[in-house]
Amino acid sequence: RGLGALGAGQVDAHGRFNSTRLANGTLLVGSGGANDVACLAEEVVITLPAGRHRLVETLPYVTGPGERVTAVVTDLGVFEKPRGAGRLRLTRLVGPLLGGQEETHVRELAARTEFSFEVAPALQLLPTPSPAELGRLRLHDPERAFLRDE
Repeated sequence: RGLGALGAGQVDAHGRFNSTRLANGTLLVGSGGANDVACLAEEVVITLPAGRHRLVETLPYVTGPGERVTAVVTDLGVFEKPRGAGRLRLTRLVGPLLGGQEETHVRELAARTEFSFEVAPALQLLPTPSPAELGRLRLHDPERAFLRDE
């Protein structure tokens, strides 16, 4: 059963996610088995870019429940919650820090999030990947379909 890793279009503060339909009826990529993963994996990690239209207070459509979601990873930070219940809490920042300061980085992430969130007392900073680490990742995506140079 193990760990499930999913991408999503939207996530709410409880880890419920949407990869199916926007509020205006626009279809996203669809579930593609994401609900099965969300319901059967022991733990689920969701990835998506930070944005007010992505980290939302209310989902227009629920593709999968958040009970087994333990982490939501964005390009600015990582939110975690105990499995089963509760709200996402910011536990890690993804470096480099915006403005060179933790507070500036947290404020920017909050500006890109519709829901309010608690910040862990001891935030960890995840370092920017080294060129060697990025090189190893890019071996799996030679046409840059998923990984971009930014």
